[in-house]
Amino acid sequence: SDKALNEQYRIAKKFLSIDVPYKNSFLVQRSIKRSKDEGKSDYEIMKECAKTLENFSVPYELIISSAHRSPERTKNYIKTAEEKGAKVFIAAAGMAAHLAGVVASLTTRPVIGVPMPTGMMDGLDALLSTVQMPGGMPVATVAVGKAGAKNAAYLALQILANSDEELKA
Repeated sequence: SDKALNEQYRIAKKFLSIDVPYKNSFLVQRSIKRSKDEGKSDYEIMKECAKTLENFSVPYELIISSAHRSPERTKNYIKTAEEKGAKVFIAAAGMAAHLAGVVASLTTRPVIGVPMPTGMMDGLDALLSTVQMPGGMPVATVAVGKAGAKNAAYLALQILANSDEELKA
């Protein structure tokens, strides 16, 4: 529900600084905390992405959204983020991992998908879902989990450096 997602976003804001205007955005599909059976939260994984962006002084915004449970929230966020100047989107999702594809359908900006290690297949299902986009719907896909979160940040930095002399240096 939107109430639950708003609460998750409020919790996420405690962990991450949100600066506007920003150059980069990232979305996390699932909740901040998973069940004990599923281990670490998506935030624990995606904070590697956040730390990497912070190391290069690249402002970003984080939002908790879902391709399935809150499609309007996702759609509205992409539109608003573009208006604020977002140049790259990083979408983290597990299992069917539709978030990156949905984001790609809503923007012409680069989208980087980070498969989350969830479910019985420990992220293989998310990896295959993220990498197998139909023609004309490009999503750059990185490794599953923390390595992917870190690589997503570095790939976003490389994309941003094409138009940012400070990042090129």
